[in-house]
Amino acid sequence: AQTVAGTHPGPREYITVGLVLAFITAVEVGLYYVDLVYGALVFLLLALSAMKFVVVALWFMHLRFDNRLFSTLFTGGLATGLGVEETVVSPSFVLVRRYDSGFLPFVHVDVYRLGSLNEFDDLDVFEMSEGGVLVIEWGDAVDSALPTNHLRVEFSVEEDEARVLRLIPSGDWVGRDLAGVT
Repeated sequence: AQTVAGTHPGPREYITVGLVLAFITAVEVGLYYVDLVYGALVFLLLALSAMKFVVVALWFMHLRFDNRLFSTLFTGGLATGLGVEETVVSPSFVLVRRYDSGFLPFVHVDVYRLGSLNEFDDLDVFEMSEGGVLVIEWGDAVDSALPTNHLRVEFSVEEDEARVLRLIPSGDWVGRDLAGVT
């Protein structure tokens, strides 16, 4: 099915992606009933989780979303890749959501409605996400409060309708090879 640039996906696109993800999930569940060595089972489950992330990211990255929706979809794909079992929803009205069902704690923050850095500090997101993954939507608003070591992910739609994903490393992230990620 074709999707016109600038529109949200229609029911057919959602059903297609849903069926693909359901199939991958069925394979994951089926693996529990196969007599495998524990290490092989973990590897296969991690690979399938990563596959779900790729399906979501690749399917939706070619569609034109406003950044707010796209960043929430990307965050959901990232969480799926990290094994989060719950549906990841935007924390716009509650500011912070934490998910503990994955391989690492996963904290999703939306700072769009915050009025000051003090309000951000009050959320204690760095402590909440210690040892895990922290995703901050609208992070420019709290840029000065971010730790030195972080990876900024920027999405944009160019004038020619090209979708661009930029990874901007800071601190320890600068030395990492990120070329294969995009």
